[in-house]
Amino acid sequence: MAVKTFVASEVLTSSDTNTYLANSGLVYIATGTGSSSASIPVNGCFSSTFDNYVVVASLTNSVNSQIRIKLRNGTTNKSANYYWGGFYFDMVGGGALNGEGSGGAVTTGVRVIAYNTNGVSNIVTQIGTPFTTTRTTFATQVQSTEPYFRIFNGLQDEAYSATGIDVIPDSGTISGTVVVYGYRKA
Repeated sequence: MAVKTFVASEVLTSSDTNTYLANSGLVYIATGTGSSSASIPVNGCFSSTFDNYVVVASLTNSVNSQIRIKLRNGTTNKSANYYWGGFYFDMVGGGALNGEGSGGAVTTGVRVIAYNTNGVSNIVTQIGTPFTTTRTTFATQVQSTEPYFRIFNGLQDEAYSATGIDVIPDSGTISGTVVVYGYRKA
């Protein structure tokens, strides 16, 4: 919808206000929470309403561990054909970029955090086309209390239609909130 320009003496109606509020860029969809949980699922957050999504999470972990995202349909996680890669930079020590990757297809999901127990990690992950039966892509930026800047990208390389996600630590438990937003279509 094109943006309407109002001029002096013109009235902003409730209809115009409701239309512009309904056509915002990011649309809240769902929240998942956990406290000392084995995982934090967010069910029913993907549909044909949106093509692309953003997941914003604030998490703590009980042990030093990796945290991953798995796609799911209903309450069943997809456990095949995930690939991920990324890099990190030590903000205190400096030096070179350090690369890391899945080394091929894995069943554990797309890595979104290299985690330590020093505090909260904040994650922003963009997920592309999870509901369509095409390859789903992931792009993550994470910052935790460790002094590293990290970026991860990944994909689930199968014709699979996901309706949700599950945020899972490799070990220990996680606590926090996972919020899913949809990018409004034009």
